[in-house]
Amino acid sequence: MHNFIRGCDKVPGAWITLEEQPIKLYGSQRWTKDVPNGTEIPVIGATRPALVHNEGLLLFGTDGQAVNVTKLGLESGKMIAASNYGQDSVGADIGELTAEEQAVVDQIKTIWQSILNIEIEELTDFFKCGAGSMDVTRLVEEIKELDGLAAVELINEDVYMATTFDEFTKLVVTKSRGGSGGPKLVFTPIQLNVNKRDITFA
Repeated sequence: MHNFIRGCDKVPGAWITLEEQPIKLYGSQRWTKDVPNGTEIPVIGATRPALVHNEGLLLFGTDGQAVNVTKLGLESGKMIAASNYGQDSVGADIGELTAEEQAVVDQIKTIWQSILNIEIEELTDFFKCGAGSMDVTRLVEEIKELDGLAAVELINEDVYMATTFDEFTKLVVTKSRGGSGGPKLVFTPIQLNVNKRDITFA
């Protein structure tokens, strides 16, 4: 199963049916750790449900072995982190934009309009409006040429992970501020007092 998913990544993409929806699978790895806690999702044709957990989606073979996939392709064309499957999509709050950031958003809007040939709104979906893989490459390359964004590490996969104009511009702004655009890491730091100094580390 792992080799099949890996061999189909990224094109054409191995797929399964979850909750009556065809879902493509990306980023397969053999799972050798204990089965984690998570949410079970029935898989049509499988003898055991899939498991959504913090590191992705576990799929179990008939031999009892498991593989973990990290990204899922939805029927809409959008790609999501497998660990987020079944959760409501809530846009990140990036706060108020600076004048420079708003200018960048306006330029990105112009690029979207030139590719899709329609008026762009916050909920405009890049793929539902007819864009394809070549348009993704064009979008990424044109954005990299914008003033102030040359150092932003934008890749094609970012477009698949943030398909609406609002999601995409928030991702670009977050990356331009030095963030990853991904989920925030939450951890409990270790605090020690050494030589009369307070030290905190992960």
